[in-house]
Amino acid sequence: MEWLSENLNWIIPLLFTVIFSVVNTIMANTNRRVAASQIKLQTGAFCFQLFHSRMEIYRHIKSTLSSAIREGNVSVSQIFEFKRTTADAGFLFGSEITETIDKIWDAMVQLETAVSNIEHFRSMNDQAIDYTQLQHEKLQALNKLTGMEKKLKDQFAPYISFEAYRVDTAEVRV
Repeated sequence: MEWLSENLNWIIPLLFTVIFSVVNTIMANTNRRVAASQIKLQTGAFCFQLFHSRMEIYRHIKSTLSSAIREGNVSVSQIFEFKRTTADAGFLFGSEITETIDKIWDAMVQLETAVSNIEHFRSMNDQAIDYTQLQHEKLQALNKLTGMEKKLKDQFAPYISFEAYRVDTAEVRV
């Protein structure tokens, strides 16, 4: 007992140091687990936002193509609305999607030009105009749009599917 009373001045601080070290280690481990959970949640939220932005562009392209093919025509306002809604595609998709969007834009402009020329010459009631070439241009544009619509799902699938996303590791193909 005499040894304890003589060494009490260094034993008590040593016990407090050990207790605080254990508590700090437990707190650090808890903080690490909380931070890992937050990172996982943030990654999941980012993936959802990315998916939502990509899906919105896909749906707009799909509906624009369907409308153009169904009606056999597109208006200038539809063309510019298409351009406006797909403007962010370069940031959200790879180059193959932006190239497809550019091709769709070109085909829509070609379709609108052909239809406008047909309507213009019909309104002039000019019998000398051969509409065969204009109808052929319209048909070509519609065929291009139809072909692109058929390939659209396969081209967008890598970007809008959750195939590459794993919930347990929060890994994703961005």
